[in-house]
Amino acid sequence: MNTETLEKKGSIKPGRARFKNVTDMLKQDGTSEDTIKDMLALSRESRLTRQLAALRMAAGLTQEDLAAKLGCTQGCISKKESGLDSELDIETLRGYALHTGKQICIEIGKPMNHVERIKMYAFGMRDSMRELAKLAHKDEELEKSIQAFFGEAMLNIVSLLAECQNEMPHPEEIEVIMNNGLPQSPCSPLSLPAKRATRSDLVGV
Repeated sequence: MNTETLEKKGSIKPGRARFKNVTDMLKQDGTSEDTIKDMLALSRESRLTRQLAALRMAAGLTQEDLAAKLGCTQGCISKKESGLDSELDIETLRGYALHTGKQICIEIGKPMNHVERIKMYAFGMRDSMRELAKLAHKDEELEKSIQAFFGEAMLNIVSLLAECQNEMPHPEEIEVIMNNGLPQSPCSPLSLPAKRATRSDLVGV
């Protein structure tokens, strides 16, 4: 049945309609509440499989290409990408990560709140930067590169914090002590006003 036939039957109305989300579109089309709930539940249970398909396509691989690399059939790849997350195994995830050149991270358990997530990333950054500092002791040129990176990282972190502070209900001034992008003793403070901070606000201090 073609589009013209469907329009005559009233299933599709000519013209362009705009919807905020798929749920609104289905409701407008007369889909029952139970069917919508089932579709949303299925969507939640297949988030990872859909992301795997997106990773494959972003890497420029067809299902046939990936099947050849994983030593299976195209039908097997199709089944995985259209199936449920609970049907996936670690070996499949490893294969997708390896052949798409991407990292696949999965969190299992109670979701972290915003504060817990920020702390996790902050401590992770600290540990990685400490390892970089250790490497800087081995080579003078490497030390210069790492020192420059630390300065750039400091600028980005301060700018990010200032930007988020500006979005608070009652933004306050943030005092930043910098010396060519690096921390220094508190003798010549730079006070950022309650406005959106940019990189130009910090460069040259």
